[in-house]
Amino acid sequence: MSMSDPLADMLTRIRNAVMVKFERVDIPKSNTKVEIARVLKEEGYINSYRVSDEGPQGTLSIELKYGPKGESVITGIQRVSKPGLRQYAKADNIPTVLDGLGIAIVSTSKGIITDKTAKAQKVGAGVDVAISGQNVKVKGGKGELELNVLDDIEICMEGNTIICNNKIESKKTNAFRGLTRSLLSNMVTGVHEGFKKSLVIEGVGYKASVSGNELTLNVGYSKPVTFTVPKGVSATVEGNKITLESIDKDLLGLTAAKIRQVRKPEPYKGKGIRYEGEQIVRKVGKSGAAK
Repeated sequence: MSMSDPLADMLTRIRNAVMVKFERVDIPKSNTKVEIARVLKEEGYINSYRVSDEGPQGTLSIELKYGPKGESVITGIQRVSKPGLRQYAKADNIPTVLDGLGIAIVSTSKGIITDKTAKAQKVGAGVDVAISGQNVKVKGGKGELELNVLDDIEICMEGNTIICNNKIESKKTNAFRGLTRSLLSNMVTGVHEGFKKSLVIEGVGYKASVSGNELTLNVGYSKPVTFTVPKGVSATVEGNKITLESIDKDLLGLTAAKIRQVRKPEPYKGKGIRYEGEQIVRKVGKSGAAK
């Protein structure tokens, strides 16, 4: 499988243009490249940039900046975090470039910004994605997840975006591509922000308690039901509310469904375990029926 690195290509074009004193360099457009050009303009490393829709994917034109003696303002430019070997760091651990005379451009949850802005706003460099063949590992502040992608789907990185493409065009492959995209999106969100799902217990005397990974449910049976919370999911109980948290959205949903299954809400008085916000369709009991 061949993978291109659009950002490395952008930096190479700028570097080559500076070496031969070109006034302008044209680059295939992408949202990430435009954001990088914006940062370079704001920091005074280029004169200006312009975006056009010419060509298959549009063009980003960058006007380079030189000093009064023709010396380039950009003396060096390189990529540190690369596809297949993504690097990430917390705000305070982002390396300083040339003792503060240069800048590092980082991709964060708040967009593409400089290292100085990231440190000032106390944001990290986002999520680390490592692609090896059909295996994708995503690592963030909350943990790490891994996915093995179907052979018919090609995965690559463009800036801070994971790109999914079909190797073979078919209806089935299109469906798997959509599924893969959703799974990867959930993985990125999970390791960066995490997921949370709550359940509510309703019924006189119904209650729950948690000790370690053991959730004890008193929900109308002759004895309490003990549910083992799987590894990767944490559970807390406050009043009649059970809150589950995990970086794995699928595991979280499956765990919540199993807990609900212990005592599904009945349709007359709504007693049982339901999802928070779930509306139970009620039935009229015999005593309430018209005579």
